[in-house]
Amino acid sequence: MEKNYTVDLDKYGEYPRDDKESFIKELNDIEEKDVVLVFFGTQTGTAEEFATTFSQEINEKLHIQSLLYDIEEYDMSELLELPLYCKEKGKNVVVSFFMSTYGEGEPTDNAIDFWEWLQNCVENDVNEDKPLKDLNYLLFGLGNKTYEMYDFVGRELNRIFKNWGGASIIGEFGEGDDNEDTEGDFQEWKEKTYPCLLKYFQSNTNVVEDEKNLFVPSFNIKYLDSSNDKDVFIGELSHNGPRRWGYKDNAIFELNNSPNKQEYDAKHPFYAKVSQSKQLFQDCYDSYNISSNVKDSKLYDHDTLDAKNICKIENNKITIKRECLHLDIDISNSNITYNAGDHVAIYARNNEFIVNELLSLLGISDKADSIITLEKNPKSKSHIAANISMPCTIRTALTYYLDINANLKIRQFEIISNYTENLEEQKYYNNIIEDFKNNSANMEKYQKTLPQLLKECPETKIPIEVVLGDLLPRIMPRYYSISSSPKTNPNTLSITAILVRYPHFTTSSSDLQLNKMVYKEGLCTGYLNTIYKSLQNEGAIEQMINELNYEVTNLHPPKLMLPISIRESSFKLPRDTTLPIIMIGPGTGIAPFRGFIQERMWEIRQNKTVGKTILFFGCRNRNQDYLYREELESLCNELEERKNQNKKSFELQIINAFSRETNKKVYVQHRLAEHGEMIWELIREKRAHIYICGDANNMAKDVQACIENIAKTVGGMGDNQVNILIKDLKLKGRFHEDVW
Repeated sequence: MEKNYTVDLDKYGEYPRDDKESFIKELNDIEEKDVVLVFFGTQTGTAEEFATTFSQEINEKLHIQSLLYDIEEYDMSELLELPLYCKEKGKNVVVSFFMSTYGEGEPTDNAIDFWEWLQNCVENDVNEDKPLKDLNYLLFGLGNKTYEMYDFVGRELNRIFKNWGGASIIGEFGEGDDNEDTEGDFQEWKEKTYPCLLKYFQSNTNVVEDEKNLFVPSFNIKYLDSSNDKDVFIGELSHNGPRRWGYKDNAIFELNNSPNKQEYDAKHPFYAKVSQSKQLFQDCYDSYNISSNVKDSKLYDHDTLDAKNICKIENNKITIKRECLHLDIDISNSNITYNAGDHVAIYARNNEFIVNELLSLLGISDKADSIITLEKNPKSKSHIAANISMPCTIRTALTYYLDINANLKIRQFEIISNYTENLEEQKYYNNIIEDFKNNSANMEKYQKTLPQLLKECPETKIPIEVVLGDLLPRIMPRYYSISSSPKTNPNTLSITAILVRYPHFTTSSSDLQLNKMVYKEGLCTGYLNTIYKSLQNEGAIEQMINELNYEVTNLHPPKLMLPISIRESSFKLPRDTTLPIIMIGPGTGIAPFRGFIQERMWEIRQNKTVGKTILFFGCRNRNQDYLYREELESLCNELEERKNQNKKSFELQIINAFSRETNKKVYVQHRLAEHGEMIWELIREKRAHIYICGDANNMAKDVQACIENIAKTVGGMGDNQVNILIKDLKLKGRFHEDVW
């Protein structure tokens, strides 16, 4: 594309352009003059879902052309060229951003390139010439208010665009709080933003809002009679085409792959063997009261999820077994490295029984293993990309690529409502949609998955191309704190995961009254449990090996191997091993601290000096859910023995809080307060590092409040001094949080 305009991009810093696409080129390829570009930076998928909904709705409801982009895939330095391009071509373009903040004020993985480039722009632009002064933008930021750096990326992006770039925001800057009601925040922002967007374009063109809103599928489905086997995706995640596996010398390996050269990342994960797995809890249960409104106490999805030995219903209560898994994952021959405190991403697959059930409910069981591809529907203005790798079978798409376990959002209900002629079902959908718009905070009562909804509404007949192309989000990775240190074994990383299980009280009637109880499982922990149970069966590995030779329509990635990638974390041990550390982690919050302790044990075995190491751990009962009890006690004994033998040792102190062993509930913050003088001495005199891992809503807040109270009662500080102390500890990297 020839340019008649020039912008000195180099003065703003280099953008990694080698593998980036051009959104200006794509703008040039469409005839429409009025366009909204929609970019998303996402970690768990919510920002992408909101961006997709926004993009589709302004196409359908406002009849304004939109283009949806993953911010990672495009050369964002073109933002500097965009105003000149629009002026030359006579286009009206608005740029919108849906940006999540990850952890403590960090950009999401797919937004790192853009974020670093933007920071360089601000630093390098010494002339402050407002390079975005003719750019108009929309912005919705996502975060969690339990974090101190709530929506930092969104807020900072808004500040930079306005103050440095001179850009103009259309409507209000929107924010979604994941701790409260993100969906409601988004809905409210949309309702305010659409009129502003319409007004902007109407002032430039003749765009009008059309109240008629007939949904048009984004894709048509094409069945392939024959396809080159090598071109068919079988459920693998890949950034450079299909992948295949073979078996040789007692090992499963990836074909056509050079392990020492291949780089694995979020879009091209490594498929790793589980070398060891075990249950960590003993006889643990959760009890829930069954609402009096639930007339039918039958547990729906009980059989589908094999919950017969997990759930028990009696006396208006449901009891569900608590289980926690430890898995050792073999990363040999992968070139993968990690540090203690990092996170591992795991890419789950859907439960095959629920997949089969959904295929039956959709009436396409006979076509499940047909190879298909989705092609853009010429009648649709949608420019969304399909969430599946193609060509593939329908079963593959529903098993490996699309999250059939996800709760339906309001956008999905609006689409589904087009596909029933049953008046009662239409009333049901319309009431849900209307109730959500008026009372989004109470939407939990009609949260349900697509299979659950179709069982309730059998007259709803959704075309498969709509299910695959418009309804279901992609399966997003779940992140776990790694519970091991590579110093101990560089070829193994461990995870510690509590299985997510709970009853959900919902509605199945048009009056939206609670009348039904559904057993729910987490997608990823359910997947891990499936692998754990399979590995207990003799012959499971042999069966997996045999399946590598299936015909392509039944082929799949090795079922007992986990797709993984590493996300580097700032939750790190101090480089100076002599510094003391204070770790607070109840439940699975112990995970990174197991890695920290392993690493400090390795250091002492290398005859290095190691500082005092304290772990405050909390659980319900020492005989039921005390994670890694024997291991921790063994390490303490080893250190004591080293001390007795006049070998180098260090003080490892485990301080436990058991909340349900007595009538008085004791939590980690209570034990922390009991040791206030020791804690204060370590912080003030010994330069200790503080680490908190676990629940963000309550535990992390209570622990910080406890530390602040220690500073007051033991350290004699006033409120202002305490605030300065905490900020100073965080600024100097001595106060670390890994919370969720």
